[in-house]
Amino acid sequence: MAEVKKVKILVISDINGAFDKCFTHVTKLNEKAGPFHMLLCIGKFYGAAENSQKELEAYISGQKQMSIPTFFIVPPEEESRLPKPVLVEGGVIAENLVYLGRVGCKDINGFQIAYISTLTAKEEIKPGQAASTSESAAIEAELARVFKSPGFPGVDVLLSNHWPHSVLNELGDNPPPVGVSLMEYDTFGSELIRKAAVALAPRYHFAASPSHIHYERPPFVCDLNSKTIVHVSRFIALADAFNDKKAKFVYAFTTQPLKSMPKEELATQPPNTTLSPFVASTSKKTQQSSQGNDSRKRSFEEMERNDRAKPAGSHMYQQVERASNDRGPKRQKRDEPREDHPLLKRMAGCWFCLSNPEVEKHLIVSIGDECYLTLAKGGLTPHHSLIVPIAHAGATTFLEDASMAEINRYKDALRRCFEAQQMGVVFVEHHLPTKQNTVHCVIQVAPMPMEICANAQKQFESAAKELDMELAILEPHETLKQIAGDRFYIYAELPDGTRLLHLVRADARTRIPIQFGRRVLARLLGDPKREDWKACAQPTATETQYCKAMKELFKSYDFTLA
Repeated sequence: MAEVKKVKILVISDINGAFDKCFTHVTKLNEKAGPFHMLLCIGKFYGAAENSQKELEAYISGQKQMSIPTFFIVPPEEESRLPKPVLVEGGVIAENLVYLGRVGCKDINGFQIAYISTLTAKEEIKPGQAASTSESAAIEAELARVFKSPGFPGVDVLLSNHWPHSVLNELGDNPPPVGVSLMEYDTFGSELIRKAAVALAPRYHFAASPSHIHYERPPFVCDLNSKTIVHVSRFIALADAFNDKKAKFVYAFTTQPLKSMPKEELATQPPNTTLSPFVASTSKKTQQSSQGNDSRKRSFEEMERNDRAKPAGSHMYQQVERASNDRGPKRQKRDEPREDHPLLKRMAGCWFCLSNPEVEKHLIVSIGDECYLTLAKGGLTPHHSLIVPIAHAGATTFLEDASMAEINRYKDALRRCFEAQQMGVVFVEHHLPTKQNTVHCVIQVAPMPMEICANAQKQFESAAKELDMELAILEPHETLKQIAGDRFYIYAELPDGTRLLHLVRADARTRIPIQFGRRVLARLLGDPKREDWKACAQPTATETQYCKAMKELFKSYDFTLA
C-alpha cells in the first residue's frame, strides 16, 4: 500500500470582503511556507465594504485567481450575497473558490470536512432547550445521518461560525481564553455546535470568534460509544482577519486524512490532553481513553440525556468542587462572582505576570509589545537574563506569531550585544510537567566567554546521558513548534547555531529536574553549586546595580527604544 503523504492546510477567519488583501497574504504564505493544498474560510466572508463585490467580481470573471483551492462558509446575514443555485448544497463561485453549503460533510482530497454555515439567532438555544426551527432540524438530521454511517471514525475538520457551548469546561489549570471571562462560561457558545462537535468528533474544529479572540484549547479526548473513534479533538478559534489587536487570524497545519492514519498514531494523546468538555463525568477514571485502556464508553444518546438532566451552568463550578472534599465548603451560589477561582489565584501570584504587583520590577531591563527582558533572580552571572512573554503561557509553542517574532528580535539583539563583548549566548527553555501546570514560560539567556561556549553541546549531552534523555539536533528548516507540537520538552540554542531538543517521553522513568538547563550552565561556568538560584541571591541594591549596568550595555541594541 502506497504511503499517504501529509498535506498542508490553511484556515482563515472573517475575511470581511478584503479579498485582494487576504488572497495576496495567502499567496505570500504559500510561497514562503507551502505548498498548501487548501484554504478554509470561516466567519464573515463577503463583509459590508462597498468595493468588496468589485474585488470578488475580478475572481469570478477570471481576471484574478486564488493561488490555492479555497472553500468557505458564511453567516446567515450574508446568504443573500450567494448565487441561488449554491445556496443550500454549495457549489463553485469562481475557479478555486467553492461555497461549501449550509450544513453537511464533504470529501475534499480525501479529507472529511464537516461544516455548519448558517445559524440564526433562533438556533442559539441554551442547554436543555429544544431546537424547533427548520434549519435546526436540518442540522440535527444531517448530524444523525453522518453519525450513523457504518464504522464512522469521526471527521477530519469541523468548520463553524460559532463556538460550541461548554468548550471551556474541563480546563483544569489551563488558563481560559483572553477576552472571555470566567463568568461567561454558562452562556458562551452554541448548543447546536456543541452537539455537532460531540456527534462528529472532529480532529480539528475551527470556529470564528467575537471580539478579536484567538484561542487554542488544549486537546481533549473524544468519549463516544464507538471503537472506531480513538483520537483527540482540538478546538481552535481565530480572530477576524487583519484585526487591530493583531490577534491570530490564520492557522496552518500539516496532517493526513484520518482514515489513512494508523490507529496507534491516532490514539496518541499529547501531555496536556484533558477530559472532554462536552461530557459530564463523575470521575476522571471513567473518561480516560489513553492508549490500551478499557475505560467505559457512553453512547451519544446517553450523553444527550445526561446533559439535559444536568443543571445549567453546573460546569462552571466543577474545578472548585473537585478541589474541596466532602467536609469542605458547599458549592457557591450561581449568582456569586468567582474571584476566588483557584486558577485566578495562582495566576495572580505568578512571578512573571506584569499584572502581579509583587513582580520585582527593579530587575526589568526592557519591555516590548509582546515580551520583556529581565535579569534572572539569583543569576549565574550579572548578565544572566530572562526573555519573558507578557502573555501567561506555559511554553513558547503556545504563543502567537507576534510574541514569537519579538522573542526572536530580543535573541538577535542579545547575540549582537554580547558578540561585541567577545561573548556568546546560550538560550534555554523548559516546558516540563509540574504539579499545578500554571508555569509562566521563560527563556534563559546565559552570556559567557566564547571559549566556554565551545563546550556547551558536550555539556548538554553529558547531563542528558546521566538522566537517560535523548537529545536531538534540529535541522535549519525545522521549527520548535513544528517538531514539539503539544509535547513537553527542553530546548537550547547554542552560539554556533546548534539547536538541541529533548522531547519528554510519557514513559520516562527518571523525572527531569526543573532546573536542568541551569544545572548545565552552572557546570559550563565551572561552579556546579550555583545550580540553586538561592545560592546566587544578591541584595536588592546589588540587583539594582546589575540591572542599571545591563540597561547601559544593551541600550544600543534595544529595539524598544527606537
